[in-house]
Amino acid sequence: MYLHHEIYTINAGRQRELEQRVPRLHAMMQADGEGFVSAHFLRAGGDLSKYVALRVWRDQAANRAWGRSPQMQEYLRNRPEGSYTRPPEIEYYELATEAKGPAPDHFTLEVEFDITPGTGRAFEALHAEYLPIMAAQPGVHAGRLWRFAGNQTRYLRISDWESREHLLALMESADRKRMAEAEATFFRTPSKNAWYELLPGSLGV
Repeated sequence: MYLHHEIYTINAGRQRELEQRVPRLHAMMQADGEGFVSAHFLRAGGDLSKYVALRVWRDQAANRAWGRSPQMQEYLRNRPEGSYTRPPEIEYYELATEAKGPAPDHFTLEVEFDITPGTGRAFEALHAEYLPIMAAQPGVHAGRLWRFAGNQTRYLRISDWESREHLLALMESADRKRMAEAEATFFRTPSKNAWYELLPGSLGV
């Protein structure tokens, strides 16, 4: 699978406009996007100006085909002026490993990693062991480790939860503390965390 990761930074007073616009785009992707898998639309915790769209496609070719589609080109032409403080930031990731749990998802944690060159396989193997343990915890919907396309030292772990309280319970567990110690041995720079609330306009999740 292939992840289109897009960050929006919105001018004050324009949030409602974005919250109406992005769900329409996701509905078009679901209806007409060949190879569309899912879309999350998220609002950052503690930052009313920041939003993230996580769009999962079957592969890079499907993502690129949608980008060239008439629907997407029309959407871009009709982008309201003055909405963003800066252009949306877009990055692409390839799936490294995943695990799924039974709970509905309403809350998302992103952790960005920058690891020592040459350790990617071992880092992915560590997550292949850890993510099923995480997925068995109460309140978990899914966990995925994504590898940055074109750079083998950057990764993004995205986990979806029923609530923040369920996530905090895992953070205090012995399993999570052991994982954190093991992860730290790979770091080139410290990991970065970001918390998000799931919004309407999330499809196929």
